[in-house]
Amino acid sequence: MRILANNPGEGHLPIRTAFRDAVDGARRRLYVISPYLADHPVLEGIVAAARRGVEVRVIVPANPHSLPASASVRHWFQAMRDAGVDIREHPEMAHAKVVLADDLVLAGTANLDALSLRQNWELQLRIEDAAVADRFARELFDRDVEIAAPAVMPSGWKDR
Repeated sequence: MRILANNPGEGHLPIRTAFRDAVDGARRRLYVISPYLADHPVLEGIVAAARRGVEVRVIVPANPHSLPASASVRHWFQAMRDAGVDIREHPEMAHAKVVLADDLVLAGTANLDALSLRQNWELQLRIEDAAVADRFARELFDRDVEIAAPAVMPSGWKDR
């Protein structure tokens, strides 16, 4: 396990790199839960992972507190679904901030948006352990998938 700390004043942003590397490196499974999912390289990586055959689950809140962040992720719903992503909307403000890629877990304070990844001081645990990853999959993602509804695709340009 390692602790990653963003120091934006110094330009030290290891959390951004860790998230992007995890998404791009996933081979078997990629599970993402975040209240704010708006980083384009991460979103592109999620779609690419599903297209290369990775089992991908994404859980976002059904009623997020930020209209711009909501619009950003919902713009990607169709591309994710077309690629085979299981995208779900959590009935509450799902506030976990976790990326699970194969046997790697990233969990901490950072959202997957520009504010967290480029401007805020954030801390993230980087845990590389199959048993820990399986436990996160079982106790966080499997449970949340059961209560989260399949994402509703935006129907028009205004919704997107």
